Amino acid sequence: MVIVSDMFEIPLSSFTRDQSVVLDGKPFHGFLSSVGVLFWSWTAASALFYYALLKKSGDKSEFPKFVLMGGSLTLLLLLDDFFMFHEWLLPGLGINEKIVILSYVLFTIVYLVKFRQIILQRDYSLLLMAIFFFILSVLEDMLRLAPGMWHDLLEDGTKFLGIISWFCYHISLYYRESNFIEHKKL
Repeated sequence: MVIVSDMFEIPLSSFTRDQSVVLDGKPFHGFLSSVGVLFWSWTAASALFYYALLKKSGDKSEFPKFVLMGGSLTLLLLLDDFFMFHEWLLPGLGINEKIVILSYVLFTIVYLVKFRQIILQRDYSLLLMAIFFFILSVLEDMLRLAPGMWHDLLEDGTKFLGIISWFCYHISLYYRESNFIEHKKL
């Protein structure tokens, strides 16, 4: 905090106090974004915990790698969303926002291609829904198709629906897989 405070000339108290207090805002400011971060967190924590269980069980299949990479991607997106990496932090360090977004897209494509067999062998409807909503959000961010407040609602609302779909995909997948593992052991 001290280093970033010095680099960006931000008072140290801005790092330790609640955002609404620092920005003289209302408690509901950023509500949808904050709830989205919670869902990112739950997804990442669930994936990384499930990965640890799979490793402990001795699972040698590709599935634990799929879970780990999904959890890592989720953690990356969580940190970006929470700390505004692609919008503020990395451009402040001279890294173009479009390069950051492109790297996230490439990471996601590698994840989907590398584990396509695992994905296609299971119900992936929620994953498709998440990808659809994320694409809509990015398109609205880049093209600003909707006017005024509708732009914010479309960009942030579809992103939120993408996060929720991503969460539901991962949680339902881990639940179904854990039931399969339990039945397989019997």
